[in-house]
Amino acid sequence: MSNYQNFLTRSSCMAGLMVASTAAVMAINVSDASAQPSPFDAYEGKKQVEQTQSGTQSTTTQVQQAPAKCDCKKAEANLYSHTGKGQVVLDLRSTLSTTFSSNETAADGTIKNSTFFGRISPGVGYFIRPNLEVGGSVGLMWRRIARDASDSSTSRDLLMEARGRYHYHLTQRFTLIPGVTLGGYIGNSTRSTPLNTTTNVEERTRTYGGAATLSLDWGYVLKDNLALNAGIGVIGLLGAEKVDALDDSFRVTTVNGSVNLGLVYAF
Repeated sequence: MSNYQNFLTRSSCMAGLMVASTAAVMAINVSDASAQPSPFDAYEGKKQVEQTQSGTQSTTTQVQQAPAKCDCKKAEANLYSHTGKGQVVLDLRSTLSTTFSSNETAADGTIKNSTFFGRISPGVGYFIRPNLEVGGSVGLMWRRIARDASDSSTSRDLLMEARGRYHYHLTQRFTLIPGVTLGGYIGNSTRSTPLNTTTNVEERTRTYGGAATLSLDWGYVLKDNLALNAGIGVIGLLGAEKVDALDDSFRVTTVNGSVNLGLVYAF
């Protein structure tokens, strides 16, 4: 009987130890399983990282490939810089035209004719405000003056003028330039004068008078500080011609329709 009791006691102890061991093993397994990350969580985390990197690379590529912004206003201002306030310009202008003249003669008559007129005038301009230019020029002028139905002579004059012009911008390069010029001239010519009833002599004469011009030019900017001007104009000359030998003066009136061409350089 005692042996049977001892057997039961030992069996009970062994069963208790097995249960305890099994519980411990299960607890350890549960702890390890909870410590390991879920494969679904790892996949979602990897996907988010890849999306973040892709977005960063795309943004970087867009920044690198983005074209530089064009400062168009600055570029346009550079083209217009020669018409800004305080700008100084130098120009060389030439004029070719047909002249309609009316000239008094020693025989108390008037000769009218159409002939050639030309001038070349270097000048300087200053912009007192944007697009508004004032300035002046000194140049040379040639014109044919009729003496009678079959005779004429050439007058050569020094021409001095003051001017005002407005530069109206049509595009970045083209400008429309109306202008007005006032000035005067002084020079010399020759005139056949009667020495007696049968003989005439060539006398040197002095020419002088006032000049006024209305012009309409087109301007084209070749580059930042160089422009080309071309246009049309009307030039009026009202003056006189003095013959010292006769101690007399004769009125000379000239109206010219002209074609103008010039170059403008801006500092």
